[in-house]
Amino acid sequence: MLICHNGSYDSGREKIQATRHLPVAQSLDDSRAVAAFVWLGSELELAGLGGLALAFVVTAAAGILMVSRFCYYSCKEVKLGGRIPFAYLVGIVLIFILIALDPPVVLLLLFGAYAASGPIYWLWRRQALRSTGGTGNAG
Repeated sequence: MLICHNGSYDSGREKIQATRHLPVAQSLDDSRAVAAFVWLGSELELAGLGGLALAFVVTAAAGILMVSRFCYYSCKEVKLGGRIPFAYLVGIVLIFILIALDPPVVLLLLFGAYAASGPIYWLWRRQALRSTGGTGNAG
């Protein structure tokens, strides 16, 4: 399921208008990306004009994504009550191992990848609509 900032969600085939219009989940993730960048900048001792410019770009990009209309994956269909495949368990353990190796870098990559997934999905869907000759809105 994809949650959009305009209060709608995409269940695969159709877009459905939701009652809430608060992009809380994505706003939290964008702010986590900024926090991970601050942590990484502290670890790498980024300073001076270069560090300031990079911080400005990351913060501005996060702010723009917070008010954008891009759809993001929401993980709401994950069922935690039932049995999970062994491969998922291995994947979760590997993610924790990667985070433990270098937390600032890995967390920035994870949060950055999620923040970029909305625009990437929009571009992919737009290209798919163009190639099939579909009409309508791509996002």
